[in-house]
Amino acid sequence: MLWRLTPRDVAALHAYELLHKRLYDVRRLPVRSGARLVPAMIYLLRRRAAGRPKPGYVEMIAAAARAWELPEPYIRSVTRWSNSRWTGTRVIDVGDIV
Repeated sequence: MLWRLTPRDVAALHAYELLHKRLYDVRRLPVRSGARLVPAMIYLLRRRAAGRPKPGYVEMIAAAARAWELPEPYIRSVTRWSNSRWTGTRVIDVGDIV
């Protein structure tokens, strides 16, 4: 999914992602939207070491992917990020914080 962002939105995202701590690099990447290529802003983690997702992170991402009806192979790949052997989610509305 793509979002059209205002400068204020970008500033809020940068603050949320703690960009000032230099954990991420921000890049623009062309992505396909229908028949067109459009620029998308992405965050790239600077540190390449393997890490573990915070408790609840994988569940939240997989639940949102299901709510957005993303392809099941993608959802299965997300669940493999988990170290807790978690295999499912409860249904929530997109935007819910649990």
